[in-house]
Amino acid sequence: MSRSTSFAVAIHLLVVLSHANRKFVSSETLAAGVQTNPVVVRRVLARLRNAGLVDSQPGVLGGSRLAVKAIDISLLDAYRAVRTGSLFSLHTPAPDCPIGGRIPEVLGENLALAEEAMEEFLEEVSIEELAGEILPGYSDDLRH
Repeated sequence: MSRSTSFAVAIHLLVVLSHANRKFVSSETLAAGVQTNPVVVRRVLARLRNAGLVDSQPGVLGGSRLAVKAIDISLLDAYRAVRTGSLFSLHTPAPDCPIGGRIPEVLGENLALAEEAMEEFLEEVSIEELAGEILPGYSDDLRH
């Protein structure tokens, strides 16, 4: 069972870009901070761009920057931009098992409620707020 780090990487990138004062930041620079390959960063940035959260510009002076104010980007926006499928996956139990015959329905309903609660929480936290917690004192610089 593998876990995706796309959400954490997306948040890291958005926080860095929130401190860039509308300057374009290269994927190489972003990758160095995330400690991953620039290709991985570009893939995550493409998802964030498709969601309207970042702008990108090609070329030597290019890179990515926030497309909207950090205060207007919630953690939920980032989560939705990079998620693939639902948070929880169910296995395929034996249908003749008395538990297996019912567990997908019952567990599925409970997991859907848990995911909904998580999304409600993520919606309440902005990139600006998170950036202020990560680097206290920089929150005044985040509005652009």
